[in-house]
Amino acid sequence: MQDRPQAAPTARATWLLFAAIFAAVYFSSLFTPPLMDDVDASHAQAAQHILDSGNWITCQINGIRYIEKPPLPYWLVAVSYRVFGQNTFATHLPNALAMLGLAWLCWVWARRAWGPRAGLYAGLGVLTSIGPFLFTRFIIPESILSLFLLIALYGLITGLELNRPNRFYWMWAGVALALLTKGLIAPVFFAGAAIPYLFLTGQWRRWRALKPVSGFLLFLLIAAPWHILCGLANPDQGHAVGNHPTIGNVHGFFYFYFVNEHFLRFFSLRYPYDYNKLPFAAYWLLHLVWLFPWSLFLPALLAVAWKTRRHWLEHLRSDS
Repeated sequence: MQDRPQAAPTARATWLLFAAIFAAVYFSSLFTPPLMDDVDASHAQAAQHILDSGNWITCQINGIRYIEKPPLPYWLVAVSYRVFGQNTFATHLPNALAMLGLAWLCWVWARRAWGPRAGLYAGLGVLTSIGPFLFTRFIIPESILSLFLLIALYGLITGLELNRPNRFYWMWAGVALALLTKGLIAPVFFAGAAIPYLFLTGQWRRWRALKPVSGFLLFLLIAAPWHILCGLANPDQGHAVGNHPTIGNVHGFFYFYFVNEHFLRFFSLRYPYDYNKLPFAAYWLLHLVWLFPWSLFLPALLAVAWKTRRHWLEHLRSDS
């Protein structure tokens, strides 16, 4: 007797399940614990200063300018404070909503590519992995960054596959918003995924379809104004180095933000050196923890990928 094919979950049933998990895991935990010291309370103060002062260009923490990071996460928390008051719930709400957005987009993407059951598991993976939950207990922008980068990649791939040029504006806008969320590392992450895809599939030949001119203008329209205004408002932002206490005044915000906080930080030359880096191996191996319990299926995933390698390699070549 043959096994019956399992019925595909309906969109309604899937989202009732997602809503229940989101309410139990993310929404219920928005009220506790209180803000932690260090990054959590500091970033909350940056958002509080925006709301209290009305200055949406130059953030401050305890009266000290805080423009090492782009402002979009603090803008979102400031808006949340305006609506819900200055409390723990409002502080963590943008991160939680970003996780719900990620679950939705992963469901849409996987459902489109492999069917309703894949969409169900993709959304469950987002909402039940340990790492995303832990790293949304305090104000760091990774969930928001992930959402914007995923929107950008989805716009790129569906724009090419469906021949819908307007989707490429999603790509440019997503990268710009990701830049305002995390800085220059955002377009680097996007390029690290998009460029290999374009070359492996041969879609790089269609580069003119990606709206390189109008799309880049949209990117600048979204990403450039804050950087320009912050540079104009903080021409003396910098720091003292060695025997040259005026180097900050010489270089100003643009050196401080782009060179010191992005380029030099990447090479562990940032001043002051007040942060730590995980060793390379530990960084990647910890993904097995952050993706738990779904990382338990990694051996099975690798085995299936190896057994079906001819199929997906042929499919990849057929797209080129």
